[in-house]
Amino acid sequence: MKIDMKVLGALVALACVASGASAAQVEFDREALRTTPERLGIGMGGVASYELAAYDFDPQAAQKRARELFGKSPAAAKARGARVETVDGKDRLKISAGPVEYEMAMRSGGEYLLDLSRYAIAEPAAKVPASKDLRATSDAYVKAFLPGIDAREIRFVGFKRIMDSATELGADGVPKPGAATTSTVASYVALYERRLAGVPVFGPGERVRVYLGSDGKVTGHSMVWRKVAARLDTRPVVSTREIQKVLVERHAKNTADRITVDRIYFGYLAQGRYSEQATLSPVYHVGFVYGPESKRVFETFDAYTGRLIEFARRDEPSDDRRAQR
Repeated sequence: MKIDMKVLGALVALACVASGASAAQVEFDREALRTTPERLGIGMGGVASYELAAYDFDPQAAQKRARELFGKSPAAAKARGARVETVDGKDRLKISAGPVEYEMAMRSGGEYLLDLSRYAIAEPAAKVPASKDLRATSDAYVKAFLPGIDAREIRFVGFKRIMDSATELGADGVPKPGAATTSTVASYVALYERRLAGVPVFGPGERVRVYLGSDGKVTGHSMVWRKVAARLDTRPVVSTREIQKVLVERHAKNTADRITVDRIYFGYLAQGRYSEQATLSPVYHVGFVYGPESKRVFETFDAYTGRLIEFARRDEPSDDRRAQR
């Protein structure tokens, strides 16, 4: 089913009128509607939930993994021959050698490796790396150094550029009036997402990042990629139109003049590396603001029922529901 943004906008306007004159006007940004399941081509008639395998942290395995990366990863060249030090935290194990740092999270197995002497620092480069070369380098790194990732589930999203800016300062430490500011690329971040049967996984977990210096060489990676234990029930999900109606009805008595919805994510909401997670079930994760100065607020709705999901920890929402039978 195709989604017509003009029709959706009209439906929202009618819903606002129907809910009463005191209701806030709810608008849906055009960009927000580009990530709906209808636009992504996801079949609404059956979306599965998944049970995730419990992670059993093994400190010896973490040490072995760190030493393997220190010995072989191109990002860890400065670790070779350096003294290895270990810091055991309550939710993570951190191992370092020289300026290279490795960390494994105890609740998820999520990890990162990073050469801190090179991260986000512009280095001399003979030429600006081409996007195709950056992509080839990061793809090859994922294949060679990140085991356990199913090639059918990982999807390259794009590159993020971290900029390094410089300007001339006065004696007071404030930029001189009229001083020019120069910006150069300090590093690149290759972004990868996970998809399960074509449905995206979003949030702080279930993703891969490969870090590259301004010269295009790998400086590290981060990965949270939980193991799927079983596929649970497959059920129909409600449409974006239904979620829009639910959102408008929820805010019918809001005193704000206008609510602008600028984010609609559909898929599986994953926790970050320091949290446990038992299941992945489909949700709509909707972000909106009350005005240009407002902080974005998110509400999450069960994609099977359209009901609002209340999280125990509002600072890091996730979804640990079992599929309802």
